[in-house]
Amino acid sequence: MDIKDLIYDPESFLLELEDAKKGTMDEYMAARSAEWEERGKSENAIRSSSLGTCIRQTFYNYFTERKATPITDLIMQQRMYMGFINEETQGTFLKRMPGHLHGLDSAEQNQFPIHLNIKEDVVYTATTDFVHEYSYNNEKYYVPMELKSTELWKWKEFKYHPFHLKQLLLWMFYAKEKLNLNVPFGVLMYTKRSTMENKYVIISCDTRFEKLSREVQKYDYWKPWLHDHVETITSCILNEELPERPTDVPVYICNGCSYLDYCNANKKTKT
Repeated sequence: MDIKDLIYDPESFLLELEDAKKGTMDEYMAARSAEWEERGKSENAIRSSSLGTCIRQTFYNYFTERKATPITDLIMQQRMYMGFINEETQGTFLKRMPGHLHGLDSAEQNQFPIHLNIKEDVVYTATTDFVHEYSYNNEKYYVPMELKSTELWKWKEFKYHPFHLKQLLLWMFYAKEKLNLNVPFGVLMYTKRSTMENKYVIISCDTRFEKLSREVQKYDYWKPWLHDHVETITSCILNEELPERPTDVPVYICNGCSYLDYCNANKKTKT
């Protein structure tokens, strides 16, 4: 756009601003899409982000070729972008803490310990946002963090979304039960975008923790469910049997699922 227009026409200035915003987001989201594609292109896998949400979605995903499709919905793109910006902002705070923080660099998102990749009869993967690594008494300890940003209007009453909790729990389950890592606890953190207030859910694991002013979940309480859930999806995939439809998946997630027609018809898909 001509400089003269930017000086003498405020509407041209505003249009240029909007174009600059869109161009920046398009480039950023394209890089993120490439990162996701690189993470999943080599093999089918049971992925924690899906398994923590819906076991049927995990089944369908396993037998479907993964493709990184561009996000074209502007509102969705802007929400996701702001979530990533929050993640980067929180990273600047977290790196001031002692220990080594994994997850600041985009390349780390596909590497241990951010991304866990376990190859057994099937491949299990789990990814979280940040992992604090500590060395103590000749042992390494890993504290995973999953970050979410939100504008919930019932912020004071809000505790957590179950599928976010399960996503982090699955990372901890694979780290402990399949890789024998020391995991003292995990942290699910929500940030209110307008005020930068944080809410935390502590998942106590090797370290016992109870405090009335904190939301605490216990890994040992969830461990039987995690074991059964992973065993169920593994068996269903190996035998190509559709798992039972879960009853705890929010309707809006079902309505936005690309496998809804198959699920409603209780059909398997394999492409």
